[in-house]
Amino acid sequence: MRQGGAAMSTCPTCRTDWPPEYGVCPSDGVRLGAPAELPAGTVVGEYRIEKKIGQGGMGVVYGARHPVIGKRAAIKVIARALSMDPEAVGRFVVEAQSVNQIGHPNIVDVFAFGVLADGRSYFVMEWLAGQSLAARMREPVTLGEAQHIVDGVVRALEAAHAAGVVHRDLKPDNIFLVDVTDERPRVKLLDFGLAKLSNHDGGIARTRSGVVMGTPLYVSPEQARGAKIDARTDVYALGVILYELLTGTAPFVADSAVEIMAKHISEPVPPPIERCPALPEELATLLTSMLAKDPALRPGLRQVRALLAPFAGARALPPRWEPAVVWMESHRDDDGEEGGRSSRPYPTPLQFGAPRVPAPTARRRRAAWVAVAVTALAVALAVVVMMAG
Repeated sequence: MRQGGAAMSTCPTCRTDWPPEYGVCPSDGVRLGAPAELPAGTVVGEYRIEKKIGQGGMGVVYGARHPVIGKRAAIKVIARALSMDPEAVGRFVVEAQSVNQIGHPNIVDVFAFGVLADGRSYFVMEWLAGQSLAARMREPVTLGEAQHIVDGVVRALEAAHAAGVVHRDLKPDNIFLVDVTDERPRVKLLDFGLAKLSNHDGGIARTRSGVVMGTPLYVSPEQARGAKIDARTDVYALGVILYELLTGTAPFVADSAVEIMAKHISEPVPPPIERCPALPEELATLLTSMLAKDPALRPGLRQVRALLAPFAGARALPPRWEPAVVWMESHRDDDGEEGGRSSRPYPTPLQFGAPRVPAPTARRRRAAWVAVAVTALAVALAVVVMMAG
């Protein structure tokens, strides 16, 4: 824009206009005229951006390729709104540090870190071809697949916890299924942006006292209260994911994040047997224990793996799927506003033995009443005919 006849540049972060000779914004140090998103062809470190492939709460992820050797990579750039927040930048750095400190095949590999010219931090990680668990759950998942996926996540969490790292944001969107030719997908745990490194006293340092971090559908009771958490909060979140895989829905759904978190804190977990009567008793017991309100009552990860192991390779399938309307944090409504209701496909419960009789829909109920009415009319006509005879 122009001010007093002179061309001005607008800071992309604070939106303040400055003369172009400033180069960077005097208030926040961001390079003037920097684009909000990196266009294709932008060089970041040793890689050239090809396209944007995703976006989350912490930043944007781009697909990139090395211009000489052709190696593909994914580059995560911190969101501009967070780039001047020292706490947010610290979490971004901790994500890269945590992943490299763990170093496990079931955790995405991060192999470079840097800062863009406009001050935004980024890190480079391995390219993954496949789909997220959230995307996979739009189609039927067998019991054997559920066991394989959870086993991979457990292995990743065991390594993370052994390195003193708690994930704190387990959810289907942060679990990736990598395509492997002629083999089952390789499970990769992503997004350690909310992870924390253990303190010397064995606890986990929080970002700030009383601040709730995580995703409402999968948050643990202690996390929802903003209380001190440890590795057992990951066990709870994994229990929610397993509950969803086996019964077809998350244990607690509501119209708002506050309502969901209140349910995690105070409401008893709906018995999984009620939602899936054919569920083996040992799995129902495992789910209930993983979702215990008291962290001390939850099983260890090794026990979770052992109890799920007998179901490896099970071929049970759900008979059909129906969409369920649930509250989703990342959903944008038609006006572009966050929150609201979102239609996400959830499976009907897995079948382990005899088929489960599905609950009657309104159409089936109407058809049943029509059948009853027709039968009653036929009986009445028959009685009239007999009396007339």
